Amino acid sequence: LYNNFLTGVDENGLPLHHKSAQILATQNPGFYPGRTPLSTALLSRFITFYVPAITKEDLYAIAAENNLAKNQVADFILRSGSRTEDYNLRDFFAFCK
Repeated sequence: LYNNFLTGVDENGLPLHHKSAQILATQNPGFYPGRTPLSTALLSRFITFYVPAITKEDLYAIAAENNLAKNQVADFILRSGSRTEDYNLRDFFAFCK
């Protein structure tokens, strides 16, 4: 069924009624532990792009825009670990509440 939608037809093989219909899919990179990379055939049906990990500087800028104190960012970074892959905005904002 998903293959049909990716190729622009419905479950009966007829063209989709809404030409502007789109599917948005997200996935952490295949090199994360426990992940199997997607096949080339499936990847060819998507536009893929890589979003780099958030940096400490990004966190400080987001904190400034949201009137959060710099010490909140420092506390979050210390508790999250030193690797930037360990940071995510959901946890950051939950920590700062």
